Amino acid sequence: MNSLTAYAARFLRSTQSKRSVAPPARSATDTYDNDLLQEIRRIGFHPFVLIRVGESDSPARQFVTCRTQNDAGEFVTAVTKLPYFAESRLMRAIERALQLETYEAADLLFGWTQEATALLTETAYVGIAQRAACPLFYDYPAFQLTPGAAARSDLPDRAAAASIRGL
Repeated sequence: MNSLTAYAARFLRSTQSKRSVAPPARSATDTYDNDLLQEIRRIGFHPFVLIRVGESDSPARQFVTCRTQNDAGEFVTAVTKLPYFAESRLMRAIERALQLETYEAADLLFGWTQEATALLTETAYVGIAQRAACPLFYDYPAFQLTPGAAARSDLPDRAAAASIRGL
């Protein structure tokens, strides 16, 4: 199933606050999972873009990172070599955005919100439930590509979440 995992900024706690605020109950959102947070800890800081290819519990999973915005060129090259890149509107939208092709990026992102990909599940993650769980977290999104059929039922959630975070 394809999903955009996001919630409105008003549900994020400020960096000054000691209180963590999770997404509201019954929202169409999830937060970063432990595997993504562990990768951030392993790197030592939250990379500008983080992509996981494969299931979080799979030993064959792969991470592709854009450590900083200055590394976008090298990252784009790596992204275009990902399995299913050609089929993934979400990955192609990210690649086009980093190439400063905003019209194409917007068109691909809009297409992603309207039609599920038959070959893979594309997930975007934004936010964590408890800030204390990972002080290195900077609220950048992370993405996941997983081979397998996607569901159409989450398309309205993706469209709404994409507009909330401005992806």
